[in-house]
Order: sequence, then structure tokens, then C-alpha cells
Amino acid sequence: RDPPGRAVSELWAVCGRRSGKTRTAAAVSEYIGAIKQHRLAPGEVGFVLLLAASRDQAAIAYRYVLGFLESSPILRQQVENVTASEVRLRNGITIAVHANSYRSVRGRTLVACIFDEVSFWRDESSASPDIETYRAVLPALATTQGMLIGISTPYRRVGLLHQEHRDCFGVNDPSVLVVAGSSQQFNPTLDATVIERACASDPEA
Repeated sequence: RDPPGRAVSELWAVCGRRSGKTRTAAAVSEYIGAIKQHRLAPGEVGFVLLLAASRDQAAIAYRYVLGFLESSPILRQQVENVTASEVRLRNGITIAVHANSYRSVRGRTLVACIFDEVSFWRDESSASPDIETYRAVLPALATTQGMLIGISTPYRRVGLLHQEHRDCFGVNDPSVLVVAGSSQQFNPTLDATVIERACASDPEA
């Protein structure tokens, strides 16, 4: 497809394993939260919501968020408060990292939402947690014209990521961009011999 002429509403990245997805999700949340300009009403708190496949993976993503902030003298100055899962910035934006749940979205003004490893989302109370969360997120992003970003390794030919790839990959849609590539395309530092051995050992996997 042609490169989009403006910022899209939805970006979906279909990446191989060990391509740096969670680290990238954390870096993108920092950029949107700390560097981009946002129009909020006086007293309104905007959220960059990073949703992970599980609590353990949310903890990993949050450590990346804190690591990026603490390692940058400039970004460190923007931190107002830190809790177990959220960082409040001085510009009125909060970066929140949680396990996936459509309940996490209710009542929040979202300037962006990032779905990390969305193909692997599970929820005992829902057969399709990815689609339910997607439907809950869109109205929360509408007032800010915020971006929805999904980053995941493909898993099965069902679910939200599969639908977006099937319907939008290679299509000149001005609102949705789907990119796909191998682990090495997204992370050139990976050792090719390790990947070759894995492919030889179990080609289907």
C-alpha cells in the first residue's frame, strides 16, 4: 500500500517473536505521553493506556516505562507521581499499564491505547476479550482523536489481530495501517543462526 498521508487512527504491527514488541510499546507510550502535545480541558487527566496479555507481562512493560523515564534526565523531570502501575506526568497525562480488561477503559479520557501481545489475550469471563476491549476503547479515544496501537506476534487465524490483518493489510485505508514482518526485520540484532536452528527444529511452530 501507499504510505498514509497523515497520522492513522489505528496502527497494527504483526511481528515475530523477540522483535522487541513490549519494549517498543513502552517507548511509544512514553513518546505519546511525555512529548506529544494534547488538548485537555482544565483539570482533565489524559491517559496513555498500555494493556498487556497478563499481570506478569504488564509488570514487564511497566518496568520498561520506568526504565525509560529514569534513564533520561529530561523525561525524569516530567514525572509528578509514581504508583504500582501508573506514572503521572506534569503535563496532565498519566501512563497506565494494566492487564487487558475492557473495565480498565471506563471513565478515562484516552489520548492513546496500546494493545501489547493482543493475540494472546485471555479472560475467564469473556470469549473474546480483545474485541470487547477494542469496542470499549474506541469511544474513549474519540474526543482526543487518539491512536489505537496493536503490537503482537500472530497466534491463530481468529481474533482481532487476524481480522485487522485480513481486512486492512495492503489496503490504502487512510485510517488504518497494518505492518507485518519477521523478527529480524523488526530487530536486526537477533542472531540469524538461532532463528535458523529453531526453524529447522520445528518448522510449523
